[in-house]
Amino acid sequence: MRKRARRGFTLLEMMTVLAIIGITAAMAIPQMRQAQANGRLRGLARDTANVFHLARQRAITTGNNHVVYFSSSAGPQDLCTNPFPLDPTTGAAYPILLVDDGPPGPASNCCIDANEIVWQVPPQQGVRWGVTAGIPAFDDDGGTGNHTLGNTFTLPGGGQAHAVLFRPDGVPVAVGAACASGQVGSGTGGVYVTNNQAPAASGRNYSIVLSPLGGVKVYAWDQGMNGGVGAWTN
Repeated sequence: MRKRARRGFTLLEMMTVLAIIGITAAMAIPQMRQAQANGRLRGLARDTANVFHLARQRAITTGNNHVVYFSSSAGPQDLCTNPFPLDPTTGAAYPILLVDDGPPGPASNCCIDANEIVWQVPPQQGVRWGVTAGIPAFDDDGGTGNHTLGNTFTLPGGGQAHAVLFRPDGVPVAVGAACASGQVGSGTGGVYVTNNQAPAASGRNYSIVLSPLGGVKVYAWDQGMNGGVGAWTN
């Protein structure tokens, strides 16, 4: 019986297979990068909610004022213009800080002093403050600041803020220069983050909303809701 000769792959067949693999990889890489970018954004949104939870918990437990700072509207500096510390890995300023400012009284200045930082949220590549152009603030966001700047918190006398103070009773209030704080209800607002890099509009958007008494909820913008108009979903 004659044995049939084994037939190998021709050069053309190998080149075709390699071309298919290359095309598949080229299509998958952008999707993989977008998935990674979405993961970083989702992580920052989760970290922001955790900062609010921790600030309220620690304020009640310790009896100290706790201030949550954002680098969104005023840049990475506190109410005394002290700069935020830098992340040693990336060299970028931490976007969010939690500061234990001590018990209420003359010594409480709401600024970043030595050994007062409780938690630092690490910076995330490709994440920026604000939202994709045209997306409104969350419907039940009680803040009156400009959400396109990254948050809707306001100063006690009005105007864009970049900090909120948790009192020893756990209630968030507005805070401004010289540690002047507002009344109950003044600390409500939201933080807004996106990985949409203008002028593209393919990124995602998150809103982390703080209630007048310190409750926290995270919402994501779903462009497919309301017949394509879009809506914030929990």
